[in-house]
Amino acid sequence: TGADPAAPREASLNPNPSPVPHGPPERASSPPTEDTLVTAELLSAGCPATADVHGNLSPPTVITSQQSSDWLKDRWQAAPDNSRWQAAADLSGAPLSGEHWVEVDLLRAPGKLTRVVLDFETASASEYAISCRGESQGGWRDLEILSKKRASRNQHVVDEVDLAGTAGCRHVKLTIRKPDTVWGTSLWEMRIYGQGTPACGAVSYTHLTLPTKRIV
Repeated sequence: TGADPAAPREASLNPNPSPVPHGPPERASSPPTEDTLVTAELLSAGCPATADVHGNLSPPTVITSQQSSDWLKDRWQAAPDNSRWQAAADLSGAPLSGEHWVEVDLLRAPGKLTRVVLDFETASASEYAISCRGESQGGWRDLEILSKKRASRNQHVVDEVDLAGTAGCRHVKLTIRKPDTVWGTSLWEMRIYGQGTPACGAVSYTHLTLPTKRIV
């Protein structure tokens, strides 16, 4: 029998209905304001430093000694043999085999670590890790890196490493996994920034103002 034209028809079903939005619309990210900034102090100036190898030039304490008020000044011209630490076997810069590390003791744990600046000589590192621990007998943990920026000038290769803001770190260690050249990795300075008051002595550098999180 034919369909009754007067009978009501079922509503057609859409197999892929559009989702109904719930909640308020998402907001676009905003640029950092004064409320999202934090003052980061230089914490490592004058702090004790140790390493697994003495190196061929200077002891590891040179990387926190603040030899110059201008940290990008080429110190090599004034004192080529006593102003940087190098993981090398001899004065020709021949690299030592395997991984090597240098560690800075901040004397007390700051609120958070926010940035590490590594001022390498031309003999920089292509692969390295930054880790920390609270006290001397504690376990090491890798620091979360938000971003890394490298710049070169004269005999300096400078890496600015922004961190996620890890707390409870008194000891900070740089582990050099692979040199970037045919020479042993050489380091002028290791500068560690974070929240809190420096415990190792007077600070001659102006503090930095950094975003509390990475702005994409």
